[in-house]
Amino acid sequence: MAFEHDPIVALGKDPIRADGPAGDPVRYDTDFEQLQAQLDRLGSLTGEEVQWSTVVDLATQILQKKSKDLLVLTYLVLGIFNQNGYAGLAAGLDTYNEFLKNFWEKCYPKVKPPHGRFNSVQYLIDKLLPSIEIKSGQIKREPTAGEKPAVHKCAELGDQLSTTVTACFREFGPDQQPAIAQFVRALKSLRDKVGPLVDPKAAAAAAAAAAAPAAGAAPAGEGGAAPAAGGGGMAVPETFASAQQATQTVVKIAKYLFTQDNKDARAYRLARAVHFGGLPAPPKSGLLPPPPKPRRDAFDKMIGDGEWAQLLTETENQFLLTPLWIDMQRYIASALKALGAPHQNAYMAVVLDTLALQARFPQILDVTFKDGTPFADGATKGWLADVGKEHGIGSGGSGGGSNGDALSAALTEARKLLTESKPADAVGRLAGVVESSGVGRQRFRAQLALADFCMGMNKLTLAAPILEGLETEIEHFHVDEWEPDLAATALRNLYECMTKLKQKPTPDEFVRMGGIFARLCRLDPKSALSFDAAKK
Repeated sequence: MAFEHDPIVALGKDPIRADGPAGDPVRYDTDFEQLQAQLDRLGSLTGEEVQWSTVVDLATQILQKKSKDLLVLTYLVLGIFNQNGYAGLAAGLDTYNEFLKNFWEKCYPKVKPPHGRFNSVQYLIDKLLPSIEIKSGQIKREPTAGEKPAVHKCAELGDQLSTTVTACFREFGPDQQPAIAQFVRALKSLRDKVGPLVDPKAAAAAAAAAAAPAAGAAPAGEGGAAPAAGGGGMAVPETFASAQQATQTVVKIAKYLFTQDNKDARAYRLARAVHFGGLPAPPKSGLLPPPPKPRRDAFDKMIGDGEWAQLLTETENQFLLTPLWIDMQRYIASALKALGAPHQNAYMAVVLDTLALQARFPQILDVTFKDGTPFADGATKGWLADVGKEHGIGSGGSGGGSNGDALSAALTEARKLLTESKPADAVGRLAGVVESSGVGRQRFRAQLALADFCMGMNKLTLAAPILEGLETEIEHFHVDEWEPDLAATALRNLYECMTKLKQKPTPDEFVRMGGIFARLCRLDPKSALSFDAAKK
């Protein structure tokens, strides 16, 4: 989509709503947390790159629908400059000027104490200045010939913004005045360097004159200067200052290979070598910010619409942004498989590298983000079981099923339905097996598989009643005596459900959970120990 100036500037003009033009505070909102997590990557030790498209999307959504927050606007300007160059910077400066004029009194952070707003403006200056300032005749972000008008516009808007910022911060002391004068000087120096804008008529006349061969001019190729050598590519250094710098280079190479040819298996192997191979251990649950739910919804829609090429591009980029969101590997593999034989090598690279990660850290699939979302949902766990079975890695099954029976076949079908974004159909397929299983062991196994499947989808409220019913059967029919493994699996899943659903249990619930845990200790001490260790 082409960059448009006016919709960006509208963010500095249009109120959130009539009864609250500046909206509400947003610093504890999930969107802001995800936005801040991106900017925290600047200069971080992880080597992860800021995904500027995500920054622009999140900042736009916040400024449009939630809050007129000056720091969010700062992040937006940095994002559109990184994405759209000097045209983006011009739109950003224009928006900043309008924002301060329209929302200074009511925007966030609050005007007093002033350091919050001062820091927001100064951060913008500090991050933009190194890219636009001329040092020893060099500029980090060199304008292209086509950006000359945008550079002139930036210099003009910089002057206007300086006037507005000075007026806004006038009432505060000298230590709370953003250093915008240096920023404006840098823009003017850049304008002078690119040269004056040429009148179109004069440019046409000059072009016509240049087209006429000068008297005595040497023909092309005779005595003229040799054309400049092409290439212009950046050479890979032979040494690196740090491991972080080396891995950043590898990621850049992977991204380049992917953009050149998304069938190239090397692109996928290199990216996963960095993000999976360099992982010393899985993180603890609840530490990482959750991925945005709208992204998953968008991916599911692409599957439904059969937009496999777009799905591949979007999900591979999302993987680089959130490498431990294991669901991305399922989406990527699904897209590669749907794209057919030319993508087979890339498909195998993704599958085998993901299985290798699972083999190193089986527990990583159950680690959760801050909001409780698992790194790998039920569809992904099922997909890994299926591809593991296909390639002779892992058990290839779950929920007590055995190869070749009706339950195993139903589980395979249900997983496939889940990868096609049809969760209701998947649950219905397993529920049908439960209904046709009669009574006894087969029905118990089918119910256990259905509950396990629901847990994999993080639908704990669906799984819990099924497991409570199985607990009753264990007590009534003494299942723990004749099928201790089945009973232990049911009690383990029930205890896991209850600890997640009842994070603040009542006294009665606490006693009940203690009883389940005690029975689990007798049947499966190893599982009980893992639950006990997770609490510490």
